[in-house]
Amino acid sequence: MSLGVEAIAEQADNYGLKRDAYDVRPIRFIELESAHGWTFKFYGINARYVEGEPIVDAGLLNAAKKLVWDQVANNPLLSKNSHRTGFAVLHQGRLGNWLLLDWWSHDVLWKQILFRSESITNPEFTKDPNAVVACTWEIPLIAFEREHWVRNVQRIGHGVSAETAVNRYLQEHFNGDI
Repeated sequence: MSLGVEAIAEQADNYGLKRDAYDVRPIRFIELESAHGWTFKFYGINARYVEGEPIVDAGLLNAAKKLVWDQVANNPLLSKNSHRTGFAVLHQGRLGNWLLLDWWSHDVLWKQILFRSESITNPEFTKDPNAVVACTWEIPLIAFEREHWVRNVQRIGHGVSAETAVNRYLQEHFNGDI
């Protein structure tokens, strides 16, 4: 059973989480991975990160990657006018585990499908039915990706091939504490 955003926020209140508190969270580049003719940058964000530990749970990351590759292999929406490149953000948040599947199309469009899993131990990601786009921790990463897409791909010229431009974009990675 998937909960709506309001019910999730109510659960946070019940667990004593302060909804108005902003705690810095680490955002880490995990890896660049290719399959099915696509390449994605994988990132992790964790609300309960412990220094020295992996940024996200390995089982949750494996489930997220499986979903990403299942989507690109089986969802025709992703391939239409696409550059076959993008980024995926796995966020272990206070209100759930979120997977942002983002890709570029038509040179100028950023597209996204948002998934959610309530469990880390038995992750089952489903499309989020709410009107959520991103949270305050994910937006700086999205802005970084947009900036580097514009810089490396949209402003191509001077004899730079599209393939070289996309490869330059794929080599730009965000790591920071937001």
